[in-house]
Amino acid sequence: MTEYLILGLVLVAIGAFAGVVGGLLGVGGGIVLVPAFFYAFQHLGYGGDQLMQICVATSLATIVVTSIRSMNGHNRKGAVDWATLRRWGPGLVIGAALGVLVAAQVKSAVLQAVFGILAGIAGLYMAFGRPHWRLGQQMPGPAGAGALSGATGFFSALMGI
Repeated sequence: MTEYLILGLVLVAIGAFAGVVGGLLGVGGGIVLVPAFFYAFQHLGYGGDQLMQICVATSLATIVVTSIRSMNGHNRKGAVDWATLRRWGPGLVIGAALGVLVAAQVKSAVLQAVFGILAGIAGLYMAFGRPHWRLGQQMPGPAGAGALSGATGFFSALMGI
């Protein structure tokens, strides 16, 4: 029972930390949750060949709930572009499903490397990015939206964000 209490307290602390850092930096909590889960689970003796997969899956499970609540809140304020969501949604879902399938098959070290590289790129963008940097003047057409949304879903699933 003590072990579960400690695990529960650690998870609450990780969640609170991820929420604060995510809010301050404007990033999703998953970029904080995955490494925090990894080190916490490892420290508590939950290591193993699939540890990174467990951390990514745990992060994704929390994000499903928080994303729905966040979308509802933004929708109440009229801040959801439903046309864009309908256009990008299928690609995001398909890409995320493929990402989950790949994450389940690769070694934990590969998943750690992917996470580290993508998180490093995000960190560099946050440190050195400029407000005027844009990939384009407008949203891509159907083919571009399909490819980009699929890639976004895929890499987001691999990272647990």
